[in-house]
Amino acid sequence: GTLACLGAGKGLDVTIVTGDGDTLQLVNPRVSVMLTRRGVSDLECFTEEGVQNKYGFAPELVPDFKGLRGDSSDNIPGVPGIGDKTGMSLVGKWGSLENIYEHLGEVTPPRIAKLLEEHREAAFQARDLARIVTNLPINFEFENCRYGNFTREQRETALATVRLFEFKSLIARYSST
Repeated sequence: GTLACLGAGKGLDVTIVTGDGDTLQLVNPRVSVMLTRRGVSDLECFTEEGVQNKYGFAPELVPDFKGLRGDSSDNIPGVPGIGDKTGMSLVGKWGSLENIYEHLGEVTPPRIAKLLEEHREAAFQARDLARIVTNLPINFEFENCRYGNFTREQRETALATVRLFEFKSLIARYSST
């Protein structure tokens, strides 16, 4: 998260390739996410518009959504009884958890309002756990990551890595240098 923000801040277009949907919260005009579905041969690319179209809310609200529905892959419980559909509806309508709880009296059905009321602390804690850190104090020079002029050993290491992760389009690039 921090590297994506640093790169975007330097005017770079950043693409994150991952199977972790939590990274959708990082999407902005300079950061896109390619979610892997079945290895790297089946990717779904997300821009701000893509996140909005799929979930019904902006990327920065992904942690609020996770705060409601939880995330079993990250051991984040969320609010019991609230799944994708209800979570997307609540965040799509009111946005942040703070705003949802300000409108708790308007939440229907009453069963959902009661669940939210009973599990308020868990929702906020789950949101905090789902947030990706974007401000670590690191010194990183993107210039040092430029592609080109590999030694033979560096080329072999890079080629082994792209083969391991099945980045087929990069295999040809590294093989030809």
